[in-house]
Amino acid sequence: MLEQVVLERALGAGLGAELGRRLDAAGIRLHAGTSVTAFTGGAHLEGVATDNAGDLPAGLAVLGVGMAPVVDLAEASGLALDGDLGGVACDGGFRTSRPGVFAAGDMAAVVSTVAGHRVRVEHWAEALNQGKMAARAMLGRAVEYDRVPYFFSDQYDLGMEYSGYAAPGGYDRVVLVYNEFKSVLEQRVIEEQLLPIPRGVVESTDVDGDGEPDELPSKALAFFEPDAHELLEELLPTYIENTIFRALLESAAAELAARRTAMRNATDNAGVLIDEFTLAMNRARQAAITQEILEVVAGADALK
Repeated sequence: MLEQVVLERALGAGLGAELGRRLDAAGIRLHAGTSVTAFTGGAHLEGVATDNAGDLPAGLAVLGVGMAPVVDLAEASGLALDGDLGGVACDGGFRTSRPGVFAAGDMAAVVSTVAGHRVRVEHWAEALNQGKMAARAMLGRAVEYDRVPYFFSDQYDLGMEYSGYAAPGGYDRVVLVYNEFKSVLEQRVIEEQLLPIPRGVVESTDVDGDGEPDELPSKALAFFEPDAHELLEELLPTYIENTIFRALLESAAAELAARRTAMRNATDNAGVLIDEFTLAMNRARQAAITQEILEVVAGADALK
């Protein structure tokens, strides 16, 4: 692969490295910063030659092309390029630097009203949507690229869904937003900083969570086995996983509670409507019966 880290542009170096470790554990060998130079063999494929990883034996090759946008024609035509993103520079309406020329898809670096700057999203869904928006711009309609960038990927038992845009190194903290279950009738939206770990979590004196500071020895000593660094390497992933898992459980419970409340309200409202319609129907039927009786009595009186 051309990148040094898997999906670094989308996930960043940290998450990309974790994905790389999971792929390695599944038996996938990654050769970072490496390009294929040739396929070797006669009637059948025997190997793949690379520029940095040597010759690799192979009986089957799967070609994944399109990793880098080909902008040679655009550059030769005098279109401005975005040097950082590696695509054709466009405004929010997919217009390039040349009048009447538009660009869309993986090779278009478009000004996003969501991100506040140009973005280039390498996902087939963006290519579909950008083409429609560029067509509207060609017809003279006002167009702004206001879609939230999105992509998904399933790697073995790991599923990822990504909404938004953050350039590698373009963020300094990770925030977890979820619904907290308070009761069947109450759910709250919680915004919790996940990384860096807030100092209150590290320095908390209320370990038992009773709202009161715990009584600690005046001269407390801490001993780490095997050592503090190794212990932290084990505890930090566990803390992150448990925090995210708790947020998922809270959100699931809050969703089920909200559904239960909504269905109960719908059932109650349906009962009220049935009672109202039944009463209205009975009144109409009684009025019709009364009218028929009056007509019969009036007819009998007229015959006397």
